Formats: sequence, structure tokens, C-alpha cells
Amino acid sequence: MSSVQTYQISELEFAKRHMDWDLDDWKKVLFTDEVRVGLKSSDGRVFIWSRLGKRYRQACMVPQLAFRGGSIMFWSGISLEAREDLVVIRGRSLTSQKCI
Repeated sequence: MSSVQTYQISELEFAKRHMDWDLDDWKKVLFTDEVRVGLKSSDGRVFIWSRLGKRYRQACMVPQLAFRGGSIMFWSGISLEAREDLVVIRGRSLTSQKCI
């Protein structure tokens, strides 16, 4: 099972466990997430549209750099009544020690 499938299953289980919550319950919840953004390139996926037989033309190619320019990570959170500031995460990962 892929990490995406595992994530989707856990999200569905969360939704099922909280189907009976009312607005007052949801007001107490803070949803958080983090994202890593490439500074000079995307996540590696490149989409190219070209005509049949032309896909390897130089004009259709995207050069790949050995050093992609690094990345930066952000974190934030939202609730029904508030939002957290956007936080820049230093280093390569978000750990519980950094959250405290």
C-alpha cells in the first residue's frame, strides 16, 4: 500500500469517527499541515505536451540540474475561529522538538 493510500484511509477513518460531532466540538480542533517547496524546481514531475513523433525534440526537453537549488518548508494551522501564522521550518524536517 502506498503512503498516499495509507493517508487516505486514515483520513476516512478520522471522518467516520467524528461524524456525530457538532459545531462546538469542531471549534476545539486545530488542523495543521506542512509543505516543502522546491526553490528552483518542482517536485520532479514534469508535464510536456508535444505532437506524436516530436517528443524528443530539444524544444520539448527540460534540462535537469544535479543540484536542484534546495527547498524550504512551511507550517501553519487553521480552526473554525482562528488561523496560525505561516512558519518557516529551518532544516530538512519538522520534528516534535521543533514544534514545542
